[in-house]
Amino acid sequence: MIALLSAEVQESLPYHVAGGGVDSNDALYGGDPQFAADVDRVCATLLRQVGSRLRELAGSGADAARRQSALALELFGCVLAHGDVRNERVWRLAASLWTMVVQNDQLERRLVAAMSCYVTDTAARLASPELAQLAKHMQLRYV
Repeated sequence: MIALLSAEVQESLPYHVAGGGVDSNDALYGGDPQFAADVDRVCATLLRQVGSRLRELAGSGADAARRQSALALELFGCVLAHGDVRNERVWRLAASLWTMVVQNDQLERRLVAAMSCYVTDTAARLASPELAQLAKHMQLRYV
């Protein structure tokens, strides 16, 4: 849902309704600050609910801890793909999710290491201080 909502707030969407005098959603809402704020509120609500569910898994045994780590990793990837880590709330969310990913040492180390390397490489390629800071946080938590 977060990926879909992220796509919907783009100023220009890749698909349009042809003909018929019908305006596409980007013509109606593209760049509208109120629409973007509404989508942001919906995403924040979704993330709070998912975060609550993830935290509930923490004390439910080894299988639940593995599920928590796997789901946290999936959400971490979604946040990186669709969020803006220059926003402090998004950065803190990503850092918190990463801590959840590695805290129980439930996932394959190669998978965790690959994600850490990906963030490090992306930070260098984009010259992003926020991603570099996140990569450092990830490496400190992973060791």
